[in-house]
Amino acid sequence: MGSPVLTSPAVSSAQRRRGTRTNATAQALAMRGINQRKDWFADAYHWLLNVSWSVFVLIIVGGYLSANLIFAAIYTLIPDAIRGSDGFVDNYFFSVQTWATIGYGGMVPNSHLANVVVVVESMIGIFGVALLTGLLFAKFSRPVPRVLFANCAVVSMYNGKPTLMIRLANERLSQIVEATAHLTLIREETTLEGSKMRRLYDLKLVRDTQPLFRLSWTIMHVIDETSPLHGLNDDDSAAAKDVRISLSVMGYDASVGQTAHASTIYGPAELLFGARYLDAMDVVDGQLVLDFGKFHDTEDAPLSTSQAQA
Repeated sequence: MGSPVLTSPAVSSAQRRRGTRTNATAQALAMRGINQRKDWFADAYHWLLNVSWSVFVLIIVGGYLSANLIFAAIYTLIPDAIRGSDGFVDNYFFSVQTWATIGYGGMVPNSHLANVVVVVESMIGIFGVALLTGLLFAKFSRPVPRVLFANCAVVSMYNGKPTLMIRLANERLSQIVEATAHLTLIREETTLEGSKMRRLYDLKLVRDTQPLFRLSWTIMHVIDETSPLHGLNDDDSAAAKDVRISLSVMGYDASVGQTAHASTIYGPAELLFGARYLDAMDVVDGQLVLDFGKFHDTEDAPLSTSQAQA
């Protein structure tokens, strides 16, 4: 019978089994600025690159339909603007034909003012198609790695020393070559003058590169006398010092021929002392298999004899 799965008030065993994260990461990443200069066009471009495909398609379709509704209303307000049109609906379809430069010939502008509106709409349509083409190309060509990070970072014994471990996996099973990891400690400190400052400390890894990151990779940092984490021995001390661990991974995705990047932050509630990950690797029919159902699970791994007896 295996060791029981760890339970704690901050992260329950049910949460680990379901593969859910607490909100500590979201809280650590929450940032905002005031009195900030805005570049709405650049911000909208980057925002559209980062939204999901479903939201992106809804925005594009909604914007296209709305723009044609506006021009259809303008044609309707101009007396006898479109020859062959019987009202707003026909004007709407004429707007669609103008925007897409189709021009069936059944409806044509019937006044100078209507022709001016057609010129404006055709120019907007040309620019709109060009911008949409650029957005689609950028969104398709932008590599988005599916790197899965374990729900919790754990601290357990490794070669006789307490070691911080974080497990991650490549969910796409694609070839990410020359992957590098960077682990950083983030905590708030008070200077001798009484000023509070957020300080960052690089955490030395047992191995910070992976020639071929295809299945899983466990990042390890030995907590010895030189480690910035030295002195932390339980969840309470990590929470008291507001310790946060940032992990970023970068590598070359051979499938798309571009550099891919993924990152996450673990808050105090997601840093478990006296725990280790369950083994999720196995060999089935001569193949190395990663069981994602066990990926987030941990078990008890005392850091000292007193913990084991307790």
